[in-house]
Amino acid sequence: MNKKNHTLMTSIVAAMAVEATPFLMTTPAQHAGLLKDGLVEINGEMKDGDKVATRATEKGIAALNEQNNASNASAQTFEIDTDVPMPSTRGGRSSVAYPFEKLEVNQSFHIPATTEKPNPAKSIASTVSAASKSFATDTGKTKTTPKGNTVPVLEFTRKFSVKAVDASDPKGAGARVWRTA
Repeated sequence: MNKKNHTLMTSIVAAMAVEATPFLMTTPAQHAGLLKDGLVEINGEMKDGDKVATRATEKGIAALNEQNNASNASAQTFEIDTDVPMPSTRGGRSSVAYPFEKLEVNQSFHIPATTEKPNPAKSIASTVSAASKSFATDTGKTKTTPKGNTVPVLEFTRKFSVKAVDASDPKGAGARVWRTA
């Protein structure tokens, strides 16, 4: 996946994590390659000008996670920490590279900032969102979004959150991923 498509896939997956709009509006020129490769699907009935609702397929999420994991965690291992408090902020898929499966509630792991990845929280955000979704189950219910779309209601059996951390973190500046539920 080239850098342009990687950036678009990251945006699509991030949009899918927002319950009110579980898709991203894209033009045919933007999503053509991803659609051809089976990484996204479109809903031609949901249009905004020349843009249509686009969401990542399971194949697309897996491809994005593989690429992110390869670039973010090449040969890194992550130690799970217990009782490291999550910093407060304003506003507000399972992988072998990251130990999502092993985390218990209130445990976390640290990803150090590097010169190549000075903001690892931003780099891993879509992976964390996908990990939460990978542990979600479909309740069989649906809801209507503010834009009038019908979407499935998911029950999250595990939830993960990523926050940027500074030098006050026990392992230094970077990002920390917590299991919150």
